[in-house]
Amino acid sequence: MRAAPIDALFDIEREIDDMPADERLAARRDRARPLVTGLHNWPASERGRMSRRAPVSQATRAAS
Repeated sequence: MRAAPIDALFDIEREIDDMPADERLAARRDRARPLVTGLHNWPASERGRMSRRAPVSQATRAAS
């Protein structure tokens, strides 16, 4: 699993914790959304490298 984007999401949350809600939302849209999109797309991009019988592969196929 890709830990760096997850760590970056937590970093963003720590940085914006004391901001007003509207500023937190804007920061999440600007900074976190690309990371979340990348995490969302990661399993599909890795399918070709996984065995079709692997539980993770089966789960990502079923979820798409």
